[in-house]
Amino acid sequence: MSQYLSIQEAANALQVDYKVVYRLVREGRIPSARVGWQFRITQADLNAYLNAERTKQAANARELSAPLDEGASLPAKPPRARNGARNEARNEAGSGARNGAGSGAGNGAISKTMARRLERSFIARFDEKVASVATILHPATGKLLRIGDWQALRVEEEELEELMVALNTAFLDWQTLESAPHNTRVRYTVEETPDLVIEARVLTRLAAFCRAGFDGEPMGRSALAEVMDAQAREAQQAVATVANVANVANVAAVTVVGLASPTGWADDAVAEVRGGGSRAGGGGAGAHVILVDLRRETLDFDPDDDVAARFAALFEPTAAADTPLALREGLRAEVDEKGGVMLREFTQRCGVDEATVAEAAKALVAAAGATYRLVPDKAGQILVRA
Repeated sequence: MSQYLSIQEAANALQVDYKVVYRLVREGRIPSARVGWQFRITQADLNAYLNAERTKQAANARELSAPLDEGASLPAKPPRARNGARNEARNEAGSGARNGAGSGAGNGAISKTMARRLERSFIARFDEKVASVATILHPATGKLLRIGDWQALRVEEEELEELMVALNTAFLDWQTLESAPHNTRVRYTVEETPDLVIEARVLTRLAAFCRAGFDGEPMGRSALAEVMDAQAREAQQAVATVANVANVANVAAVTVVGLASPTGWADDAVAEVRGGGSRAGGGGAGAHVILVDLRRETLDFDPDDDVAARFAALFEPTAAADTPLALREGLRAEVDEKGGVMLREFTQRCGVDEATVAEAAKALVAAAGATYRLVPDKAGQILVRA
């Protein structure tokens, strides 16, 4: 088939009458170029229109079956509070999800694609927050540090081998990478004496997500202990590499770590952190832990830990609409999952104005080349994969 289609050829491809395509072209719903008296349509524009219509139909179906939606099974989000007041903010819905959020999709579980979306938005938010910091007060020495280039201090790790094991495969295609969590870990190391490490880490049960496609079980104390023990071993190895150390306490890094979970944290893990156990136990005296619940957008940390309190703002899991970069990542994840997204519907879910969402969508199209396309519609623009 030719790269450029006449209205009749497009109608033949869609198996509809000539007048149907002509009307859609005149209304601007199918993009076209006029050459003399003839209209020409690209195959990509035709595909984009079909993807947009598919997205609209999916949105209508979700609206008609709203009680059966995954999102409808989630408990109402409690008001976001800062630490001390969070016990009240959790309310019965929050504690119920922790104590019995169960193993099935009907009990508040989230899909692996949604887990990946939450992961990407959290990491993007964290990176943007850190990049905006001009000066930082070292919690151990009280020294005021000026950081010129945070990117040079950044290291990122992902559990891609573990993901392959969970999927029982020797490779990962792009679609899989976009639709499954990676357990991303990002840390910034400010070299001082002692070093200051600021780290964001996402924790999920990859095996559960890959086996069932969803997970609803909050991360518990055992998962927290495993991570903190591993961090303690890393810290000990780092100290062991320093020669002629007279006082280990003077070189052991001060670590502030935000541990984020798309399925939330169980009560025993929260109690461990709020009671100071993560600092006194496997994490070592220099570890200051902040638990981040990505689903309910809450933080938990030891109320007596002044360091965690001062750094907590870097880990705020504010919704995907909070920053342009995170908004763009949210749009990308939803389009990759569903094939398209209606900007007006996305706007309503995020609680931001349409102009901001439209700008984020345009930025995504510009950054991704021909991968995504904005299609006009009577109900507003639709972002689709080209």
